[in-house]
Amino acid sequence: MQMQLKEMKAKFSLVTLLLLALLVAACSSGEVEPTANDDGATSDENNALTEIDVTEDAIIDDVPEVDSSGPASLPVAEQAGEEGDDAAQPNAPNSEGEAVSPVTVNLSDITPDAEGDGENVVQPAPGVPDLGVKMANTAMQELAKRLNIDISEIDVTLIEEREWSDGSLGCPQEGYMYTQALVPGYYILLTTGDTEYAFHTDSGNLAILCVDGAPAP
Repeated sequence: MQMQLKEMKAKFSLVTLLLLALLVAACSSGEVEPTANDDGATSDENNALTEIDVTEDAIIDDVPEVDSSGPASLPVAEQAGEEGDDAAQPNAPNSEGEAVSPVTVNLSDITPDAEGDGENVVQPAPGVPDLGVKMANTAMQELAKRLNIDISEIDVTLIEEREWSDGSLGCPQEGYMYTQALVPGYYILLTTGDTEYAFHTDSGNLAILCVDGAPAP
């Protein structure tokens, strides 16, 4: 009885080994080995090379062709600069989109006419009050009448504010009596040609041509 059991176990083990061997053989025969082409490369390697070739062709196609026969295109920065120059040219559209043309202006149309009736008008120097300018004009008119010349030939050399000791304005005439009070006025020096003329004035309308400390005749 025991011998029969041992024989059955041995047969069972043998059958099991045979089944395992058949199963392994079946699995190994189901795998497909990669086929090699004439160069010895497998199909997987060929597929990878094909993908690389296609990618390189796509990159080359994306590069723009350069026309060596024509002028090279300007960079974007230079094109923008040219557009800015065009905007600064005449007839450029304004903010409302309308073209503006250059206008010729006659300066004589916008230059104000000279004041007065052609006589020179003395402008105040820095620090000289307007009253001093007024008295200088009075002295210029007096000198122009005396010399019978045009007022434009007279230049103002000095306008100096003074306070005279009496009504003679610092230039008394012999035999005259003057008020004994301080009189505000100006010492004005005029020039015509190479000659200087000194005037003593008050603050009103009196301008005396003073020669050697006395009024000129």
